[in-house]
Amino acid sequence: MSLDLLDAPLRVTWDLYQPGFGLSRDNLHTLAERLLEAGVFFVWLDGSPARHPDHQHLITRLAQGCQVSLTIQPAPEDLSRLSPGLPLGEVFLDVSALGEANFSLVAGAVEGLRDLGYAPALLLRPSRNNLALLPLVAQWCRDLGVGRLKLPNTPVKAQHTGPEELGLPGPQEIAALRRYIGDDAAALRKGLDLQVHDLFIWEILFPPGHSDRGEFRGCQAGNSLGHVTVTGELYPCASWPLSLGSLLESSLTELWQSALRMAVRSTIARLPAACRGCRDLPVCFGGCRGLAETFPRHSAGRDLMCSGPR
Repeated sequence: MSLDLLDAPLRVTWDLYQPGFGLSRDNLHTLAERLLEAGVFFVWLDGSPARHPDHQHLITRLAQGCQVSLTIQPAPEDLSRLSPGLPLGEVFLDVSALGEANFSLVAGAVEGLRDLGYAPALLLRPSRNNLALLPLVAQWCRDLGVGRLKLPNTPVKAQHTGPEELGLPGPQEIAALRRYIGDDAAALRKGLDLQVHDLFIWEILFPPGHSDRGEFRGCQAGNSLGHVTVTGELYPCASWPLSLGSLLESSLTELWQSALRMAVRSTIARLPAACRGCRDLPVCFGGCRGLAETFPRHSAGRDLMCSGPR
């Protein structure tokens, strides 16, 4: 039985592996079957999935019914374990923790991925520490002939105590990025397919006159987005650490039709008081509601990067 997919096909991120822990092959098979039977359209294996000994088996099975992408870290431990010839739609090389001195490391990783038969994109998870490196990473893409740069949302675990621990950008960092890029957004974008999750970064890189944000229009947590944790728990989104239940114990369809998942969508449908009167509400819809709900004392109910109604 497939899901009621509401506004869009369901896309799922999956944290497949963490040091010292990964689900057994049998459990991976159970989760894969539940994603496939629900009609999930897209699965992105994030973190360091190549370190899981059964990554090849999982990818091969998932690819029989959906599109599969994978994150790779620019480390020998990841690259040496990635199997060539896997049916992957995209491979993202995560450069989020790197700096100016790491170009040779990135170049080597890109070359290594190409030797395995993959055409990698670069991935930069925006943080307080790396936002200013965005133009540099864009230049790395051009220098290396990489045509795609992805800026996704930041995964949050239930034990995270605040946005400071995660280094999440706030209004000050967004204002600094705006000043830093200034009128050079066109130069930064040159030759690149940029995929930007957060509205407040996107509008700096794509000034007025560009097409709308398509799939990123409004918070899609629990609607067209879902997230599977390393233990098999289903979240509304990687940035919203609220367990809807375990996919080892229930089908995705059962969890998606639960009262808890419906409550998530009801929360998103309610306008945050701090957003009232904002002229950009028809575009933003309150921004990232998962982070706002997870860290309420930092957000007043609105996106953590927002300084207030405009």
